[in-house]
Amino acid sequence: MNPKTLKRTFLTPLAFFCVLFLFATQLSAKKIKVGADIWPPFFMVEEGRHYGIAVDIINEVIKQTGHSIEFVTLPNLRARKAFERGDIDLQLLDSPAWNTDKQNSLALYSQEVMQVQEYIYTFNDSKAFINDFSDLSGKRIHIMRGYYYALLENSFSSPPFIVELVNEAPVLLHLLAKKRTDAIFMDSINFTYLASQLGYSTSLFKRSLLLSSSPVAIKVTLKNRDLLVVFNKVIKEMKESGRIDKIVHKYTLQ
Repeated sequence: MNPKTLKRTFLTPLAFFCVLFLFATQLSAKKIKVGADIWPPFFMVEEGRHYGIAVDIINEVIKQTGHSIEFVTLPNLRARKAFERGDIDLQLLDSPAWNTDKQNSLALYSQEVMQVQEYIYTFNDSKAFINDFSDLSGKRIHIMRGYYYALLENSFSSPPFIVELVNEAPVLLHLLAKKRTDAIFMDSINFTYLASQLGYSTSLFKRSLLLSSSPVAIKVTLKNRDLLVVFNKVIKEMKESGRIDKIVHKYTLQ
C-alpha cells in the first residue's frame, strides 16, 4: 500500500471535530410545529403556501436555531388545545392578554415582537358612537370564535348585549358593511388589510372604543423553553435593524 495514499485517508484533528460538530448539529435539529388560525395579514395560506407578517418573522427566527419548521393551520380554539397538549410547539404572535391565567401558566413568551391594538368598529352612519361598554347595551355584536377579551369578561357577569361568533374574519366586515350587525371587534391591522382586500373603503366604518393595546410575542410550550434564548436574540436584532417594521409594511402599505 502506498503510504501517501494511506495518509490521505485520515482526517486532521480539526477536520474530525468539524465533522463531529456538524453531525451533532444534525442530530439535535428538530422540526418545530407551529400552530395558528388564519389571521390576515399575519397568518395566511394559499395553495399550501403559508405567508404573512407572523410567518415571515418566525421563518427568520427559526432559521437561526438550525431547526426546521412545520406550519399547522387550526381554528383558534383547536390551536390552543393542541398547544396545551404539546401537539404543537409554538403559537404565532400571541399575547398574555389574550389568554386566561390557566392558559398562561402552560406557556412562555418571547420578548415583545410588536404591539397590536383592538377596537370596536361600527358602520359610519351609526348614530351611536361607542365611547364606553355601557353604549353596547341592547346591541348585536359579532366577534371571532375562540378569541378572548379580558375586558369584556371582567366588565360584565352577564353582557347586556347579544354576542354572536363567526369563524372567519372577512365575515365580520361583510356583516358590518351590510348593516347586519351593530358592531364588530377587530385589531386595526387585520381590519385595514381586510377592508382593502375586500374592496371596502375604510370611510364606510367608524373606529370606536379601544379594547386593548397588547404586546404580541412568540408563545412557546414549557418543554421548548430552551428556544427562547435564540428567539429573544434574533427578535432584538430584527427590531433594532428595522427588519420587523419592513415586514409589517410589506403587508400593510397598500
